[in-house]
Amino acid sequence: MMHMQSPVLEKLEKQVNKSEIKAFYQANKSQFKFLSHVKAHRAQFAHRANAVSFRTLAGNKTLKQSLVILGKQDIYAQYNSELNRKNKSSWVVQLAFTTKENTISPIIRTPSGEWVVTHSYEHQFEYFSPEDEPFDTKQQRPSQNKKRYNSMRILGSSGKIRQE
Repeated sequence: MMHMQSPVLEKLEKQVNKSEIKAFYQANKSQFKFLSHVKAHRAQFAHRANAVSFRTLAGNKTLKQSLVILGKQDIYAQYNSELNRKNKSSWVVQLAFTTKENTISPIIRTPSGEWVVTHSYEHQFEYFSPEDEPFDTKQQRPSQNKKRYNSMRILGSSGKIRQE
């Protein structure tokens, strides 16, 4: 049985109204915060030793300065170094989102066997709206069961759900 076809969920969704969803959102707004934009620079190398040297240089300068010194192209230049959720589908961009703000990433090997170093900075956060729908991860489309999903979150956080 799929998660969204649960008889328990169908019963619970009838117990929650829109004002309870709104109240839950306001009381738990921090749970709806997400990283929406980052600025980043990234260099790519054919040999690990070159990436190690670059990372060392970037630790003493900035990654952007190091790119200029070594004549390397910034992989994120195609995005003007400003990345957002719309271009986050690529693992290349996701790396900038997962690198801690104002740090230089470890040296990472790419699927193609090259080596990358990323610097991520100026992280900007936003909040999902209480009207946002959860996504069906298998089909990447808004779920048709928004109220049911919100009902589960509200009832689950209030302790009303019990396993029997």
